[in-house]
Formats: sequence, structure tokens, C-alpha cells
Amino acid sequence: MSAKSANEKALWKRIAEHGIIYATEIVARLPERLLMSVVEPRLREGIVWKEGADFISKVVKLLHRNWTSLHPNVRRRFAENLFGHNMLESGEKRRKTTEILGDYPLIMVVSPTMKCNLRCTGCYSFNYDRNDAISTERLDRLYTECEALGIMFIVVSGGEPYIRPDTLELFARHPHLLFMTYTNGTIIAERKLAGKLAELGNVIPCVSVEGFEKETDQRRGKGTHGKIRRAMKMMKDAGMLFGFSATPMRHNNELLCSDAFLEYHIDPSCRI
Repeated sequence: MSAKSANEKALWKRIAEHGIIYATEIVARLPERLLMSVVEPRLREGIVWKEGADFISKVVKLLHRNWTSLHPNVRRRFAENLFGHNMLESGEKRRKTTEILGDYPLIMVVSPTMKCNLRCTGCYSFNYDRNDAISTERLDRLYTECEALGIMFIVVSGGEPYIRPDTLELFARHPHLLFMTYTNGTIIAERKLAGKLAELGNVIPCVSVEGFEKETDQRRGKGTHGKIRRAMKMMKDAGMLFGFSATPMRHNNELLCSDAFLEYHIDPSCRI
């Protein structure tokens, strides 16, 4: 490819990205009733299970209602990466590579470390080798390979992802990837990472909880719940897109299904 052709391709790519961003901003400012009149029928057609369609519908409504409160970089990266790089660009890449490699997943799950700053009851990570098995260079190459294959959504598990000093640096090196991290939230609070993550814009932390304060501290250690709530407030104030995750067990199964539990965690602006 000539330098002129490469420059033209890059220019059209930038134009397409900006078009996606502007279109998203316009759609986000439509009245909710008008937006959902378009979205709902397509959800019902495309998703077989009513519960699944209901869930996605609620996510769309939450995003719509909170869109303007998100940091500009979060809005930009979410629109670019989800709609542009993930839905449009990755499709072209996958068509070329599946002819050679066969079919492969749209999402990659990686655990860069099994180290953790907590010792939660029953957690599997403590049964693994405490040394990091993936170097910074190898992880960087892995993310680059994902981009080449059109795998644009990366779930980062652990251990605790933010215990690695290179985590944010690697997220910054790959702005076209959308990262969802499973985290206990304490390091985000202690190191005040929310502002930096909002500036990156391509990271969606999901903070692990067991229920309310009693249930969370009982499994994760006294004071953990307070740090989680502090981390959530910091992420809300920074304009981040974040959520929570919970593991149903015998002692909290009913609690996790309650409206009170969901409302408690939606209150600090958990959106996923």
C-alpha cells in the first residue's frame, strides 16, 4: 500500500470515528420514549428470551439517562470502541481471518495475575501460583493480537487486576480495545485511580460485592465494604462507566434477587 493510500485510509477512518461519536451524542439526547420506540422492537426481534431483552432494554435506558454525566473520554471511547471498532471494523477483520483460522470468540477473558490484596473466603485465586505468569511484553502482544483478529472486548479477571503496576499503562497502549475488569475495588479507592481511568475512557470496572456491608465484610474482610463504596463514589464523581458483580451462595441468594440490593448498588450510579 502506498503512503498516499495509507493516509487516505487513515483519514476516512478518522471521519468514520467522528461520525459515530456525533451520531451517538445526538441519539443520546433524543427523548427516551422516541429512542425506545426504535430500540425496543429490534430488541424483541433479535433476542429470543424476554428476560434478556428486558435486561438490555434497562441497560439502554440507564445509559441514556446518565450519558451526559459521563466523562467525555468515556463517552468517546465507548462509542468508538463498541460501535466502531467492535461492531464495524472487527467484522471486516474477522471475515478475513476466519477463512484461515476458522471461527473464534468475539470476547477474550484473561487473568494477568493471581495476586490479590485480599484473602476472601473460598476464593479460587489463592490456590494458584502467586507469581505473575504473563509478562508486560507478552500481555501487550496478546492485546495487539486481539486487535488484529477483531477481538475488541477484553474481560480482565484475576486475582486483582489493579495490583499489577502495568495495568493502566497497558490499557493506555490499546485505546481501541474496551476492557471490563473484575476488581474488589479497594485499590481503586486507596490509589485514587478513578480519575486516571476516566481519562483513559476504555475501562469499565465491575466491583465484586456479596450483598450489603455485613455480607461483603464477612467474606472479604472488615472495612472492605467501606472502601468499595468510596471507590464507587470516586468513579461516579469522575464520570466513569462501572458496575458490580455478585456471586450467589446459600447465605445471600435471596438477598441478591431483592429490589433493595439492586437499588442499593444502582444508587452510586452502577450502570452494569
